[in-house]
Amino acid sequence: GLFALHVASAVEAFIQLRRRRSTPLPHPVKYGVGVIVVSSIAMGFVSQVMLQAFRIPASSMVPTVAIGDHVFVNKLARTATHGDVIVFAQPCNPKRDYIKRVIALAGDTVEVRCKKLFLNGKEVREELVDANGSYADNYDGTWTTTTAALYRSTLGGRSFELFHSAESTNGDFPGAELPNCVVDGQPPNSAQHDGTLVVTKTGATACEQQSHFVVPADSVFVMGDNRENSNDSRYWGVVPVGNIKGRAVGIHWPLGRLRNF
Repeated sequence: GLFALHVASAVEAFIQLRRRRSTPLPHPVKYGVGVIVVSSIAMGFVSQVMLQAFRIPASSMVPTVAIGDHVFVNKLARTATHGDVIVFAQPCNPKRDYIKRVIALAGDTVEVRCKKLFLNGKEVREELVDANGSYADNYDGTWTTTTAALYRSTLGGRSFELFHSAESTNGDFPGAELPNCVVDGQPPNSAQHDGTLVVTKTGATACEQQSHFVVPADSVFVMGDNRENSNDSRYWGVVPVGNIKGRAVGIHWPLGRLRNF
């Protein structure tokens, strides 16, 4: 869009100059090269400092973001609050960018039992939208259709939809060990804090609240909206605030999925 604006402005300026016969016309080639150079510099500045596009490679954030969606990220928004969708450098492998939803901030407590999320001891309510929902997934280049129940929830004032898989029992959190890079079998990250595990009830049934995780300072706890098919903070720990690259503001491609978050 920025490049198109520059080109349109250049064409308009050229037309106006032609109408003023007494004004010398710039050389078309030199003028065109100048427009391209200025546009490239401007777009590079925007990409590096303000706004950047990311292409989604996996299904961990469906139905919010699907495989192949192109997402704009506001790189000036380096802080996050409950419900924000953020892009960040994965703490155990900083060369990889992940996209997830912020569930909890420093000092918050998190617990997941039988697909129910508890934030600071209170259940985050979820409303069933479609018990027979589905989404497209891609495994090793092969597209498949996966069935899952579609729910709607609200967190931090943001309303969004999420999937729960009827076939999967994964996702209960926390377990006996604190999540971090080492527990997940990856190299440690000195910027990643372990947090605290607090047992609240011994002898509890599987679906009762029994222990929770306290998010450490300068960190956020993230989860995917495809809850049982997401590699997130439940497995490798929290995201240091310094790893956040920006807040996702919306999908800009394909046009049929154009939306903001």
